[in-house]
Amino acid sequence: MKSSPALPLMADRTAARRDLGLTDESDGGWWKLPGGSLPAFWLRRLHQLGAHSGWVVPFHRKALRQPVGGCRLVLVRVDDYPRWDRPLGEFLEFDRLLARYGVPYALGVTPFLGIEPRKGRLDAAEIDTLHRLTERGVTLAQHGFTHRPHRWGRRHTVELPAYSSGELADWIGRADTFYGQSHLPPPAIMIPPFDGITPESLQAISDRYLIVTGGPASLSTLGPVAPGVRLNRSVYLPSYYPHMYATDMYGRLGKRLWTQATGAVIVFTLHWAWEVRDGYHRLESLLAALAGLVVPWDQALRRFAPARGDA
Repeated sequence: MKSSPALPLMADRTAARRDLGLTDESDGGWWKLPGGSLPAFWLRRLHQLGAHSGWVVPFHRKALRQPVGGCRLVLVRVDDYPRWDRPLGEFLEFDRLLARYGVPYALGVTPFLGIEPRKGRLDAAEIDTLHRLTERGVTLAQHGFTHRPHRWGRRHTVELPAYSSGELADWIGRADTFYGQSHLPPPAIMIPPFDGITPESLQAISDRYLIVTGGPASLSTLGPVAPGVRLNRSVYLPSYYPHMYATDMYGRLGKRLWTQATGAVIVFTLHWAWEVRDGYHRLESLLAALAGLVVPWDQALRRFAPARGDA
């Protein structure tokens, strides 16, 4: 990937009118986060310090900002299935807790997990679990391919940006073959490992994944893109601070986590292994508050499906 496509050219204004209610187009930076001209480090700090002081920093400029308390899609994303360092039984315990509270979610699956001691494939019990989850309504998402860490720049860890566009196409083909041979639905959602996604890698996967997620690290690797903006063919739905650390931040912010959010879609991220290590001490109170509020990812996939006639 030799050239970096300009984010303003990737941002789809027509889709923003249709999907997000963009009406005021006088702001040329409509697709950016407020404060998007700040260096990524300071923008992350702004989000973090705001949350720790009791303020949910707005993620949308005026052109895309939804009224406080308005109707939103609230979604939950769960990363890291399977884990290289935790047994399947611990994940099943976590899943039972979400099922008890009726919280639907998208599960980030790494089909060729290659972090030692893993050997680059899912075992029969892990695949059987995916069958049972999908039958219950859990949405499968693609969480990279191997989850092996690669350095990007001086400070960041990524997987997807380490591959060329041709290599990404090859990995996508291998993953789709895995889902087909396992009789599982191929994911329409990509959760980049380490939230590492660049304009180049997003462009390379955009024809395949309708939704691509991100997080605080994406501010450095991708740029200051507001949640819900369509970049090329993919809708970008990151979990910035505080939504990336939902269980911890719920203890500080309570329902302001979603009532003060500025976008049409909110994505809370859970790392199931973190919650296991925490003994679910904070998770259960969050799930009780979210019960009946979170919607299945199918609703987001339907909402953002390309309109008939889109190129």
